[in-house]
Amino acid sequence: KSDRELVTWFQKYVQGFFELGTDLRNGLALISFVETVSGVPMPHCNDPTTIEQCHRNCTIALMGLYRLFENLQVEITADDLVYGNVDKIRALLDTLASDEWVIEVNPPNSPPIRVPFDPTTCDLTTYDVSSVLMIQCAIRRYTDSQVLQKLQRKYEHRKKVLTELKETEEIYVGNLEVLMNLYYEPLAWKAKLAAKSKSKTEPILDENELAQIFGNVAAIRECNKNLLNELSTRLERIEHTTAIGDVFVQFVPYFRIYTQYYNNYEASSVLLDKLRDERQIFRDFLAACIELPESRNQPLESLLINPVQRLPRYILLLKELYGNTHVEHPDFSSLGEAILQVQKLANTLNKKIQKSQAANEVILIQNKLVGDDVPNIVSPSRFYITEGTIKEVNLDRKQGKDYTKIYAFLFNDILLVSKKVMHNVYRYRYVIKLAKPTRIKDITNLGVLTNAFTIV
Repeated sequence: KSDRELVTWFQKYVQGFFELGTDLRNGLALISFVETVSGVPMPHCNDPTTIEQCHRNCTIALMGLYRLFENLQVEITADDLVYGNVDKIRALLDTLASDEWVIEVNPPNSPPIRVPFDPTTCDLTTYDVSSVLMIQCAIRRYTDSQVLQKLQRKYEHRKKVLTELKETEEIYVGNLEVLMNLYYEPLAWKAKLAAKSKSKTEPILDENELAQIFGNVAAIRECNKNLLNELSTRLERIEHTTAIGDVFVQFVPYFRIYTQYYNNYEASSVLLDKLRDERQIFRDFLAACIELPESRNQPLESLLINPVQRLPRYILLLKELYGNTHVEHPDFSSLGEAILQVQKLANTLNKKIQKSQAANEVILIQNKLVGDDVPNIVSPSRFYITEGTIKEVNLDRKQGKDYTKIYAFLFNDILLVSKKVMHNVYRYRYVIKLAKPTRIKDITNLGVLTNAFTIV
């Protein structure tokens, strides 16, 4: 380009234009510079008023710079321009000012070019640089628009996920407040009043029953109120650079209080069902609570399961957010770390709750057994695996045609054999202790019977 045009640009944006800082941040100054040097118009917003418009202008300006100056060794992003990263902007301007750049452009009136072509030669028409540049600009404009549209779609989806994360956290903390204010605190007050009273008034639930049903939900409520405060501050205004991954990394150690709740949850559910079946006063209390507007029409068991469901919900939302976050975004690495840590904790807690469920199943099976010599099968190290109907065959009988239907309960260390009497009632017969490891041998010579085995 002619020196006159560059001087004109310099006078407009450096000497005579007092809003250079603003026009650097909204991309207009750099877009004008690229257009002045290349002579090619670039798609942009002439009057950017939003962060999104400024971000789009800066992205286009940087694409133009890197294509115009192929050896430009400055790492700078659109976010650096929009949010005024002084060090990065100064490095870019210093590089453009200090180096001597050569841009080779053939003059529009250059003579025809002759090149060899097989045995003959051919004349090429005049090389019209402006036409080629316009074609290149159109192609690049389309490519850039596709990139920008993809980035914009990801940003919009990211904004949607962040909004959902905040809103669901507000609902979750609200449910914890209902659980404490509507259910726990009135029951706890009645229990303390009955304990201090000289009369023999029975509480709805005593203090031990309260502790077993509600666990440490009060501590969980305080933890998540703090998390909600952090998220509300970060997400008050969602922008391109909004980050929340570090918040979850910070809170993972506090999420460990969920361990106690997970360990207690299965026993809590069993006790809740038992007390509701046995105590009319407790049923009346629950019915009265569900009628109140502040209950949000949620029964006690629905509120109690919320903490068990919350950590898996975090993982789903964080993964969706991570999938719509660019690798150069300041939240990218923190989100990845947050997902790993929350997933690890959730896996540990799920194993604990599965073990707790299996241990509580032993108690339930104990209560289903009848007979004069029923042993106590409840043990801290014993857990339930599976159950079902099988056929007990006397191997001394020919072809195994003589068999007895039995109902077996398999645990980690014993096989309990019983006879089903009626629904949820089983007559105890005997127990087989299982060795470590237990060996099973297939039996294939029983004629009509298949899938036969014996415990070695």
